[in-house]
Amino acid sequence: MNADIYALCEVGEGRTAVQDIVNGLNEADGTDKYAYIDSGDSHESTYTKNVFVYNTTKVTPYKEFRTIGSYLKLRHVAQAFDLKENQERLIISLNHFKSKSSGSGSNADQYDGQGSSNIQRQSEARTLVNELNALISYYEDPDILILGDLNAYSKEDPIRILTNASLINLLEQFSPRDYSYVYNGATGYLDHSIASISMSKQVTDAFPWHINADEQSKFGYKYAADYSPDPYRCSDHDPIITTLMLGQTTGNGHQEATAKNRIQIFGNPRDGYLTLKGENINKVEVLSVNGQIIVTNTVHPSESYFILPTDVLAEGFYLIRVYNGGSYTTLKIIIP
Repeated sequence: MNADIYALCEVGEGRTAVQDIVNGLNEADGTDKYAYIDSGDSHESTYTKNVFVYNTTKVTPYKEFRTIGSYLKLRHVAQAFDLKENQERLIISLNHFKSKSSGSGSNADQYDGQGSSNIQRQSEARTLVNELNALISYYEDPDILILGDLNAYSKEDPIRILTNASLINLLEQFSPRDYSYVYNGATGYLDHSIASISMSKQVTDAFPWHINADEQSKFGYKYAADYSPDPYRCSDHDPIITTLMLGQTTGNGHQEATAKNRIQIFGNPRDGYLTLKGENINKVEVLSVNGQIIVTNTVHPSESYFILPTDVLAEGFYLIRVYNGGSYTTLKIIIP
């Protein structure tokens, strides 16, 4: 797979299991470039947690690892990474929601097709939505990618809670007819890749790698007699691969600006304005992190400089979309 970041669910608690994964990656690559984010738990147990493994030559962790909510905290975690190439940042929220296999009372199977513990999974989804602004504030960036085994199919309540919060289901966008899990002949996505609007504009693809879900369980790694040193049936879920071009925005009928018409930004927003520089600037939009247009400025005739007032903006994160000709550039600013 050769990923820059691996976001893994159901890894054994403590450090032994994740260190073994890192050692295996480094051995296969013949380097020491892979490392993991230490969640601070050293107690070895059969309980599981979520972990981040990353390529140290490509990305750098930004600030500390965080947990989300109070329910099984190590299954709801977040970490930001900076891309070394251009210092662009993304936040990954990695989650493992309650399974469908058990529940009592209101969490018992309601026979609506969503299995047991749907109420619990809804609660986890709402907690995640409510924590997004805190993650944006702490990691100082609006680009969030929500990954993991959410134990809910795309049209079930927990996923609708996320998409109703202006988050984008990337698998529905890029691979809507595919699946990541097979159970008693039924197929669908229990594993997801969901993005904030600003993040979704920097995604180029999202798809499952079919190495597990279609394979018989007897070929799993725990059955030594049938073990084979290849990726097949290394888990019961297919991994989801999400590819990004951080710092570039796509879509909406306009092309992302090329080097020829790149936009530069100067100044301090505390001074009440910022200066934008670029060829043939003809429109400037200010958007919220959810993609809502707050201010539109039309420039006629087009100019090489534009003064953007910032004293009218409240504290927070904003996207600045600068059009010049048939292209645009999206910039991110913070109003402190």
